Amino acid sequence: MPPGFLGSWSGTVSQPDSTSYTVKLTLTNGDIGQNVGRASYPELGCIADLYLTDVAGSMIRVQGRLVVNSYNNCVAATLDLGLRSSSSMNYLARSPGFSGGASAVLYR
Repeated sequence: MPPGFLGSWSGTVSQPDSTSYTVKLTLTNGDIGQNVGRASYPELGCIADLYLTDVAGSMIRVQGRLVVNSYNNCVAATLDLGLRSSSSMNYLARSPGFSGGASAVLYR
């Protein structure tokens, strides 16, 4: 995990044909295949553990595995995260379970 990603991040996610919602990420150190953090979506009642699948310069890819799905309305997603600066990053979530993806800019 590149050091610039470590820490807590949050932002508002936009998704086609849906209302916006909050995401909170905590990213920790780890290698490919390891659990490197957690994503929570308070309004959706969902929490996912994040597993690092790829690192390419200032971008990482993590795979979410749901551990809480209170309202049964969340799907596991692949997150593409790209550093914009030391205090912001792009967030793009994709999954076969929903079309169009979901995007946000996250801040520390």
